[in-house]
Amino acid sequence: MSNTNSLKPQYGWTVSVFLPIIPFFAKKFTKHGISANFVSWLSLIVFLIGIPFYYFGSVNILYRIVAAFFFSLGTFFDVLDGAVARLSNTSSKNGALVDSIIDII
Repeated sequence: MSNTNSLKPQYGWTVSVFLPIIPFFAKKFTKHGISANFVSWLSLIVFLIGIPFYYFGSVNILYRIVAAFFFSLGTFFDVLDGAVARLSNTSSKNGALVDSIIDII
């Protein structure tokens, strides 16, 4: 996971912040039997939770801060799912397809 050249460019600063802790969490998730697909779906759920906060952000700046938190956390889970798949040796075309579709959403 130390090669940042293989990461998606749209992540921006969040990848550089999260990259050092991704292997630690990937080991923890794998140890507890949490699948990469579950982490992918979790990232989508977290992003969806952040959308209303962003939408109502013009009402209160706190909403925008909360939205930024959820979007950053969703990005963390999106990066983590690949690390979990590689660590648990469960990478598959189906999993990559699920991840890609969730990324598009």
